[in-house]
Amino acid sequence: MLLWMGVNSAHAASGDTYSVLKTGLMIMNLDDATPMATVGVYAGYGLDKNISLEVDLNRSVGGGEYSQSNGIGQYEILTTSFYGVYRFSLSRGFFLKAKVGALYENVENNTPNGESNLAQDFGMSGGGGFGLSFSGFTIEGEVTGIDADIILTSLGFHYQF
Repeated sequence: MLLWMGVNSAHAASGDTYSVLKTGLMIMNLDDATPMATVGVYAGYGLDKNISLEVDLNRSVGGGEYSQSNGIGQYEILTTSFYGVYRFSLSRGFFLKAKVGALYENVENNTPNGESNLAQDFGMSGGGGFGLSFSGFTIEGEVTGIDADIILTSLGFHYQF
């Protein structure tokens, strides 16, 4: 009961800013690639009680591995995104989130034979998730499509300032 009483509005109101620290797993659906840990941060600005703009930065930590016929390669990913976000309140403090926007991705690949490749791309990105808001902070879980072969799952801690 005490926990429920501490729950407040689910998202930023017009003119409010917020920042989110997050961690997650980036899953790449190519060459039996292993998932890799990520750290990220995003900042947002509320346009109204449901709509906000966000800038999102994610970086792989320690990289991932993939299999090829001649051995094991390694890769790392950095993404920068700009999203329009809509949050829909289901009940006091619990909400769903949808986002769509533009993405820049930078994939560094070290092949099994020692070659290093860099792939950069711009494109569209989108995702969805849920959140639970308490007095002064929010916890958000998300699934984001980076491109056709890369999915990011994340859990973030949002402090409104």
